[in-house]
Amino acid sequence: PLMVAVAVAALASIWLGRRGSVLDVWLTAVMSAWICDTSLSALVSNTRFDLAWYAGRVYTLMAGAFLLGVLLLDLSRLYGRLADALDDARAQNEALMRSREELTRAQRMEAVGQLTGGIAHDFNNILTAVTGCLDMIGRKPDEPDRVRRLSQNAATAAERGAQLVRQLLTFSRRQNLKPQVLDANDLLLEMATLARKALGDTAALKLDLGEPLDRICVDASELQAAILNLLSNARDAMPGGGTATIRTRNQGAGPKGGPYVAVSVEDTGEGMDPATLARVFEPFFTTKEVGRGTGLGLSQVYGFAESAGGFVDIDSAPGEGSAVTLYLPRTLQPLAEAAPALPPAPRGQRQRILLVEDDEDVIGATAETLRDAGFEVATAATAAQALAVLGSDARVDLLFTDVAMPGGLDGVALAEAGLQARPELKVLLTSGYSETLLRERGRLHDLPILAKPYHRDELVRRLQALLRSAETDGVSS
Repeated sequence: PLMVAVAVAALASIWLGRRGSVLDVWLTAVMSAWICDTSLSALVSNTRFDLAWYAGRVYTLMAGAFLLGVLLLDLSRLYGRLADALDDARAQNEALMRSREELTRAQRMEAVGQLTGGIAHDFNNILTAVTGCLDMIGRKPDEPDRVRRLSQNAATAAERGAQLVRQLLTFSRRQNLKPQVLDANDLLLEMATLARKALGDTAALKLDLGEPLDRICVDASELQAAILNLLSNARDAMPGGGTATIRTRNQGAGPKGGPYVAVSVEDTGEGMDPATLARVFEPFFTTKEVGRGTGLGLSQVYGFAESAGGFVDIDSAPGEGSAVTLYLPRTLQPLAEAAPALPPAPRGQRQRILLVEDDEDVIGATAETLRDAGFEVATAATAAQALAVLGSDARVDLLFTDVAMPGGLDGVALAEAGLQARPELKVLLTSGYSETLLRERGRLHDLPILAKPYHRDELVRRLQALLRSAETDGVSS
C-alpha cells in the first residue's frame, strides 16, 4: 500500500506540477499499469513472490526500459530537427528583413530620383522661360509694349515656380496653411466659373451640393487648388468629352474617425487600372505625355487632406471613370467673419525700413520695390551690419529681415536683439522655408513672417498693417 501511495503521489506531481510531455505520458502509462497489476495481484493471487512472478516483472521492466530508450532516442532526433528548423527559420527571417530593408532603400532612392528629376525638369523649364524673356527685354528695352508682354510672361513663369514649391510643401505637410471655418458649398459656388474654365469646353460640369452641409476648418485656397487639380485630371481623362460632377455630403463616422464633410470630383473618363491606382499619390508620377503635367496634382490633394486632418479616397476602374473624394473633418465653430478693411495709409513723413538680406539680387529687387511703394530703405547684408544700424541714432520704423543669415546670427536672433535695443520697433521676417517648419523648430516665437516668394502688393500690405498697428499702439498709450 505504501508503494501504491507513492506511485499515485508521483503521478499527481507529474500532471499537476507542469505541462505533460511524451516522457510524462510514458511514465504515467507504466506506473498506472504497475499500480493496477500490484493491486490485482494482492487481491486475487497468493503467489506474488514465486520465481515466475519475478521473471514476469523483470521482463516487463526490461521491455519498458527498451521502449523508453526508443522514445528518448526518437525525441532526441525530433528536438534536433526542431532546433535545425528554428535556426533555418531564424536565418530566413534575417534574410527577409535584409531584403525588405534593401527594397525599402531602393524604393526610397527611386522616389528621390523621380522627385529630383521632376523638380529639375520643371524648374529648368521655368528658368528657361524667365531668362529668355529677360534676355529679350534686354535686347530691345525701348519697346514698351514688347517689354510689358515679356515681363508678364516672365512673371507668369515665376508664379509657376512658386506654385510648384507650394505643391511640394503641401505634399510634405510643410506648407504654411491658414485654416478658416467655411461652408464648402459656398466656396464651390464662388469658384464655379473658375471650375468650368479648368474643365475646358469639351466636358460639362455638374454641381450636386448636399444641403445643409456641415462646416469645415481648412485653408480655402488649398481646397480650391485641390478641386482645380482634380478637375484638371478629370478633363485629361475625358479627351472625347464627358461630365465631371462635384458632389458634397455629410459623412458620419467611418474607418478613420469622423464625422466628415465629403467633397468628391467624379468623371466619366477612362478610369485607372490597379497598378496606376497604387502610385497615383507619388510625387511626379504621371501617365500623361511629357509637357502635359507635373505629376504633383494628386500629391497636392493628398497632402492637403492629411494637413487638414482628413484623408482622400479614390474609386476607379478602367472604362468606368474615377471618383476622388476628400474627407474633411467637421467643425462646430461658427463661420469666419470677413476681416475689417485696413484704414488708409497715413500721410506725412515716409517710414523707414531696414532691409536685411544676404542675397544681392533679392536685396536689390526688394529695396527697389519698397522705394517704389514710398518707403525709405536702409539695407544690410549681414546681421552684424543691421545691429550696427539699430545701435546708432538712425531712424528705423520697421525691421524686414530674412531668417537664414550668414555669420552665426540668424534673423530671429537679430529681431530679438533689435527689440531689446528698440522696444517700439516693428519686425517682419521672411524665409524660403515654410512657417510650419520654422515654428516646429522653435525658430519664430511670436514674430510675424512673410513666405518667399512674395508679391509686391502682399509685401506692402503686410508692412503697412504693421506700421499702422504701431501708430495705433502709440495713440492708445
